[in-house]
Amino acid sequence: MAAWLAAAAIPSPQYPGISQWYAGVALTLAEGRLGALQQVDWVVVGTYTPHPVVISVDGGTATVQDCGSNTTYVADEGTTTPASPQPAAGTTPFDGTAAVGWNNVTVTMILQAGTWRLSQGVTEATPCTPASPSP
Repeated sequence: MAAWLAAAAIPSPQYPGISQWYAGVALTLAEGRLGALQQVDWVVVGTYTPHPVVISVDGGTATVQDCGSNTTYVADEGTTTPASPQPAAGTTPFDGTAAVGWNNVTVTMILQAGTWRLSQGVTEATPCTPASPSP
């Protein structure tokens, strides 16, 4: 999330943190969304505080559930004035349906070259309560 928010604050599809922490479908979507933000001179403002819990690990694949606090929104570049209308009700990089508040997100992580990278994710429709993060 830190890489996404740093990239989306610029925005630049070539932000190096994106390819360091994202892979597969998630990388393609993140780069596409960053390019779209750049084309209309929008940036993402606010914070996302994750509360991840590892659900399972099977070799080089892990499933992680997160009930994260999301205060992000899209603003005109160089300002904190919210753009109107807000695109897709939210700005998280998973499926674009998350909104400000507590977001229930399930992601798949893959181990590549010694680094766990987000490969896909979905914002769940059910509400969540944050748990203590997994070590």
